[in-house]
Amino acid sequence: MAKSDFKAFAIGENANTLSQEEYESSDFIEEGFKSGIARSERLNKVWRQSSVIAAVIGKYIAEKTGEDVMDDGDLEKLVAQLDLALKQKITTEIPDASLTQKGISQLNSATNSDREDQAATPKAVHDVRKIAESKLSGVSDASLTQKGIVQLSSATNSTSETLAATPKAIKEAYDFANTANVAAKNAHDEANRATDNANSRLSKNQNGADIPNKSEFIKNLGL
Repeated sequence: MAKSDFKAFAIGENANTLSQEEYESSDFIEEGFKSGIARSERLNKVWRQSSVIAAVIGKYIAEKTGEDVMDDGDLEKLVAQLDLALKQKITTEIPDASLTQKGISQLNSATNSDREDQAATPKAVHDVRKIAESKLSGVSDASLTQKGIVQLSSATNSTSETLAATPKAIKEAYDFANTANVAAKNAHDEANRATDNANSRLSKNQNGADIPNKSEFIKNLGL
């Protein structure tokens, strides 16, 4: 098991140190110790403050990297070990990103991948856009003789043969046709009723039947 040379100082229950309140109100925090004799509880508090942090970092590095952390003055090695420890934490404790959870994701610039556990790079997005634009630019406009790109139109009075009607235009045309059909039927019914009425009035057995005063009618005719 990896070990760390950095140990916490004066952390025992009965350690001879200043209380936190006494330490924070001491004048030597800003000015440091001056010439003369420093009381042991003051020194113990100062040493514990620095040693605990060093011990925690040393223990963390040893546990994450599996390497011994040596008190040999090699600062560059300690920095490299700390960097490795942080990377180990990320790779071992933070899960991979997926469609159901947040996490670490690897970047991918491929434009033909089916993977759902990697993140597309700006380059991949740019390449796909260029591919799409090139395909669209090669498609002709639609006409009566070929398939192609069409523009939509909601006009109901257009004679264009290169535009495609929208559902709105179809509905308006249908509503207009339906209204015209109802009007034509009503007109046809009215015409039929008028014809029936005229035929009824002209029929032989009804001649004069609609004259209220037949005697006066005959008199006026001079008969």
